[in-house]
Amino acid sequence: MSTLSIPPTLPVSSQVSMADKTTLRLGGPAQFFATPTTRDDLLACLVWADTHALPVTILGGGSNVVVADKGISGLVLQYAASDKQILREDQGHVYVRVDAGHEWDAFVEWSVKQDLAGVECLSGIPGHVGAAPIQNIGAYGQDVSETFMSAEILDRESHQIQTWDKEACAFGYRDSRLKQSPKGRYIVLSVTFSLTKDGPPTLRYPELQRSVQEQTSPQSLQTVRQQVLSLRKKKSMVIDPNDPNSQSAGSFFVNPIISDKQADQVAEKMKHTLKQGEKMPRYPAGPGQSKLSAAWLIDRSGLHKGYGDGPIGLSDNHTLAIVHKGNGSTQALMTFAEHIREHVRKAAGVELVQEPVLLGFENK
Repeated sequence: MSTLSIPPTLPVSSQVSMADKTTLRLGGPAQFFATPTTRDDLLACLVWADTHALPVTILGGGSNVVVADKGISGLVLQYAASDKQILREDQGHVYVRVDAGHEWDAFVEWSVKQDLAGVECLSGIPGHVGAAPIQNIGAYGQDVSETFMSAEILDRESHQIQTWDKEACAFGYRDSRLKQSPKGRYIVLSVTFSLTKDGPPTLRYPELQRSVQEQTSPQSLQTVRQQVLSLRKKKSMVIDPNDPNSQSAGSFFVNPIISDKQADQVAEKMKHTLKQGEKMPRYPAGPGQSKLSAAWLIDRSGLHKGYGDGPIGLSDNHTLAIVHKGNGSTQALMTFAEHIREHVRKAAGVELVQEPVLLGFENK
């Protein structure tokens, strides 16, 4: 199949290493890989793939994915358009349209420099803007759904470009309609955000509040951004080629949301792990529901920072990140992840759910 003729006008290559395209540095090759920078080239790539009955996989920045050792069959498409445009200003709000291929943190940095509030706590998150509404990315008390206005979406079934508003996206905790839809059905082309001109920074998250209060500088958007970057760096949650602990997919598990009754049961089950005066981390998550800390559950199940021998293990700086130290395999990573799940399942009775998207696992 890789011997298919590729028109010279298409930005398509064959047998491209996916390990080089992901932050985990794992996975086999893509049968075909395309990086269109315009919508016309994007459509041309899709027509070519459909003509040859090739499955299409959409890749963002490669920071929240796990690629199978055997690689990915068909065409892997990474839309690389990266412009942004201020559409209008209205009653203190600035509406900015950003192409899906724009680096997320570069957009946050630009917003902060423009004194536009609403995404400052999302500093340092790797990946592209197009993935933001799919995952409803969030950190330190903010998530994308708060500033999301709309997204331009290419529907591969109808071949039409649609505009989805917040209601259409059906955002949830690290979730959306886009994430729940069949893989490859929808392609995000651009996202429009509503940011607040000269607005105050968001300071909801206790750890961030303490970090900002310790600074002598004013509580500005820039101060908050710098403190978020500092906190993330301490946890190796900022991509840094000099930090081997940053060779991960970020948080590998989402914080579990369970019923209040089940949370009570978990608290009872885990009370023997509590230090004097300590309580199990637990946060309201809607009527009758509580959100627990996956990192805390992993740690109190007996798996601490740095746990694991060989090429795969927990980060030295954060129990929620599974790190590839080099010369490992995706199979080893998935086995290690299941080992962590089993420990938490036995210790707390909670089922951890992975956050990264699996690519090339069609038969699993």
